[in-house]
Amino acid sequence: MDFLIEDLECSSRSYCIPRPTDVPCSANYDCECYSMAIGGQICANSQIPCSNLTSCNPDGVTCSESNTICVTNTRCQRPVCYPIVMADSQTQCPPPKPITTTETPLPPQCWNYTLNTDGTRHVNSSSGPKCDPNKFAYLAKWVRFSGAAGTLFATSMIPPNCCGAYYTGYYTGLMSTQCGDTVTGKVCYNWNTNTCYMSNMISVTNCKDFFVYALVASPNCSGRYCTI
Repeated sequence: MDFLIEDLECSSRSYCIPRPTDVPCSANYDCECYSMAIGGQICANSQIPCSNLTSCNPDGVTCSESNTICVTNTRCQRPVCYPIVMADSQTQCPPPKPITTTETPLPPQCWNYTLNTDGTRHVNSSSGPKCDPNKFAYLAKWVRFSGAAGTLFATSMIPPNCCGAYYTGYYTGLMSTQCGDTVTGKVCYNWNTNTCYMSNMISVTNCKDFFVYALVASPNCSGRYCTI
């Protein structure tokens, strides 16, 4: 007689749920996640010799031995019929301790920003010169770049006469790696042989899946923020 897991009378099986790879599936560190041939994973005590385990049936899914389930990724290097009792969540593999995380709340600029999709400021744009001070003011406003504009402020020197500007602006400061953090850095404008012909300061916030920038008017109409 062939057995599938649905045939088994066991209401306390320990299953594997998505967790970081370095977090065990059970409070018992002898337990490991095994892939069941019928799909899903089961958390079972690994302390059983391969010589005590029979191979799965030729169909690679069922087992002829009662109260076992065909698993495929054990150290036995063959699909074997694993005793379901070894996955008992009360006697063998109790659940692990809950993973607790403290995620920093995102600041308001991560949802209250101006979306800029202007493709002429992208470094690959061949657009003629534009005037950024017409787009930005003395007081900073939070901007997120998207669409044709790309998604990020350029962070390396851009040759002159690119991205719709004579003076090409690129960010020289650090980018925050912490979600919700804001950093301040300098924008330099490249012109001729002077890679920082003029400059101004901006702020950058890490919004987890994207960055927003607090931008002010550039020092000169011919200077423009470049994106990638």
